[in-house]
Amino acid sequence: MTAHDPASALAARRTTAAAAAAGSPAPDFRTLFQSAPGLYLVLDSDLTIVAVSDAFLAATLTTRDDIVGHPMFEAFPDNPDDPVTEGVRNLKASLDRVRRELR
Repeated sequence: MTAHDPASALAARRTTAAAAAAGSPAPDFRTLFQSAPGLYLVLDSDLTIVAVSDAFLAATLTTRDDIVGHPMFEAFPDNPDDPVTEGVRNLKASLDRVRRELR
């Protein structure tokens, strides 16, 4: 989950505006994000996947079309062959706590 960073958003708008004023194309932030070497998954407030990095897709053996737009726990459910697994329950509780406490 990402937090809103006003300073970063302002810097991005200034960079885009400066590029437009100089006659050069605006940076393609989506491509930059997707090609970042880290494993990044962006969720909206309903825990729906809205963006992923290529590295995340490679590590999870998924495709962007298969997971973006889907609820996280639908895209990545617990192992149905392991009746005692608690990964989804634990992660969901943690994310719910972050949403409730806003930190």
